[in-house]
Amino acid sequence: MDVLRFINSSALREHLKSTDYHFSGFEAAWLVWNCRSATLDDKLAAWDEIARTYPDEEYPNRLPHYGGPPTFLHATLGDYAAYIKRVADFVKEKSAPENFYYCYTYVETAGGTTCGPEGHFLTYEAVLKDALADMSDLEEGASARIFKRAPGSENKECELKIDRNGVIMDADSRGFYFAEGDEEISLCFEDMWFGFPTPFEKGDILYDPERVDPDDLWSGPFVFRESATDISKRFGRPLHDSSDMIAYGIFLDSDDLIYGECMHDYTSLEYFPEEKLTGRLRILRALSGFMKGDIGEVLFANAYAFFITDERAKSMKRIIKKSYTEEGRRLAGLDKE
Repeated sequence: MDVLRFINSSALREHLKSTDYHFSGFEAAWLVWNCRSATLDDKLAAWDEIARTYPDEEYPNRLPHYGGPPTFLHATLGDYAAYIKRVADFVKEKSAPENFYYCYTYVETAGGTTCGPEGHFLTYEAVLKDALADMSDLEEGASARIFKRAPGSENKECELKIDRNGVIMDADSRGFYFAEGDEEISLCFEDMWFGFPTPFEKGDILYDPERVDPDDLWSGPFVFRESATDISKRFGRPLHDSSDMIAYGIFLDSDDLIYGECMHDYTSLEYFPEEKLTGRLRILRALSGFMKGDIGEVLFANAYAFFITDERAKSMKRIIKKSYTEEGRRLAGLDKE
């Protein structure tokens, strides 16, 4: 089985391929679960292949006090696949209108701003038709989340994620469970942690292509400091769960201030394109050089001040040009005569 194709990050994929990394059964299963491009059918087929071709194994990073899944690979995969199928079937099946209603949200691009059309629908077919109509003119990165909810119970819902062509990408439930153990098995992959070796080095400029808004926390490019794998090595023990599979670094906020934060899921990170380090993002280039030890702190401080001043001047020039006539700018000495 080609586990590498399920890794979101091409940088990590190439690194693990070049080192001939051997994936355990649980690592392979987690990467399938975390894959953004695989359809639900792709994932179910991959988990079935893992169960048939990988030897059974016990999950290695369990917390001492934790008694729920995951435990053994084959049982976990069988239980999780059955749970996902139940969720998908429940969302699509016809229900009494007084018991459930449907709604949806969609995004125009991967990681884009969520749009939430108003209105409730009585059937899966009706909500699917409306969602596909909204996405019909959008590019391949568009997707929608279709929710099936019980009236008056916002915390109980099932959902299907579909692409712009209506293909089911994933399924999930919150508050609805259809068999004993569903609640525990629904979280099994979220409770897994793995320390995959990465090619990233301190000072590299990275980003998650699906988190592209530089004004949001954990979004946009940042300068890498260390990964969860590095932290685990320092602590001498594995971390807790997939929410700990993070990368720490230095980010740039909307006011051009820099701050330390972490980016969730380092297995989805890519090197930020060099040609896009323009404008205010030149600050990250200087910061990268400082963190790599290529430039000193004084040069970094001066570069930082220069880039901020330069961007402010360009912004003020655009405002002035838009607000005043050419003659007015000349009389004020703002334009050359």
